[in-house]
Amino acid sequence: MTEQLFTLSQRFSEAVEIINTVDPKKLVRILQRIIHKLYHQKGDTFSAEEQERLAEVLGLHEEQLATLMEICSFIFEQASYVQLSLQQLKEQLEKAGMQKDQNIAFLKVWDTEGSHLIEALKEKSVVPDALDSVKWRLHLQTGTASLARLRTPTAIFELGMKNSATGELSEPIIAEFSHEELSILYDKLELIQEQVDMLS
Repeated sequence: MTEQLFTLSQRFSEAVEIINTVDPKKLVRILQRIIHKLYHQKGDTFSAEEQERLAEVLGLHEEQLATLMEICSFIFEQASYVQLSLQQLKEQLEKAGMQKDQNIAFLKVWDTEGSHLIEALKEKSVVPDALDSVKWRLHLQTGTASLARLRTPTAIFELGMKNSATGELSEPIIAEFSHEELSILYDKLELIQEQVDMLS
């Protein structure tokens, strides 16, 4: 990967400058907590008390510590989404201006924890609700006295939804389709299935 993965915005560059001031041994421990938080998805990376102590130990303001943690999380997330190798991550961090010792700290953590994060993010849904069940029924509307032979069939779907994070059931989605609309939906689902098959 030769192109720049990380956009060197002012905030990103400031965060790299902050990271470069952190002792590499302390940075490794911070990065381990950050990456564990990313794949466990529960609670805060550090409690408010821990953040206060950490800012004091590192000689940072609270805003600087927040920026550091946010950008470190961002680096690991981006590395996961494109599944960077150790060498690729090293090169990307060098391009971003990270110093050698801090770069090595990232590489140590990525080497031991990166595969866990990639697997966790693969399983994580990008939308809060996921399809849980599908119910349907056929509805046949018959004609009125003036149009006695007219029959309009429709399919009514009830899509049961479940919150991906909590597992709780959400409000179901109810949709009604005419024969023509159902054909269009079927064609689109076929296209989606082909694209998913190509990616699998």
